[in-house]
Amino acid sequence: MFFLRSLAVAAMLAGVSSSAQTLNLDSPARKSYVTYIAEPTTLQAGKPADVELYFRVTDAMHINSHTPMDSTLIPTTLTFQPTDGVKTGAMHFPAGTKYAFSFAPREKLTVYSGDFTVKVRMTAARAGSYTLTGTLRYQACDNLQCYPPKTVQIRAILNAR
Repeated sequence: MFFLRSLAVAAMLAGVSSSAQTLNLDSPARKSYVTYIAEPTTLQAGKPADVELYFRVTDAMHINSHTPMDSTLIPTTLTFQPTDGVKTGAMHFPAGTKYAFSFAPREKLTVYSGDFTVKVRMTAARAGSYTLTGTLRYQACDNLQCYPPKTVQIRAILNAR
């Protein structure tokens, strides 16, 4: 009888332990707060053009701008993998919106919320279709806290004529 009772307790504890591991509550760590809205772009081969990349920040969230006013905050950055036949150049991020938390109203931050566009100077060497891959790295916050940095994968389609 003692053996069966010990086995039942061990099974119950394993179930609790298993449930706790399954529950884990790490969904904010997995959630993406920024979406890349992919739109193919047509440009003239051999001529530089500003390609617009569109992003959307989840409602009730904001992300640090590319130039946060506090050096301890993580800026939003965009990087591309090298692509044969395409040269990427200057990136123009929008100006961030000044924002203050209710618990520190005098401390202003610059953030993006809602939709924002990043312009990237690109040149396709010759006519054809190109796929550029890259990442947008950002730190999202709500009105109470900031979350660990995340990345969004970018796949930009360029059609050069």
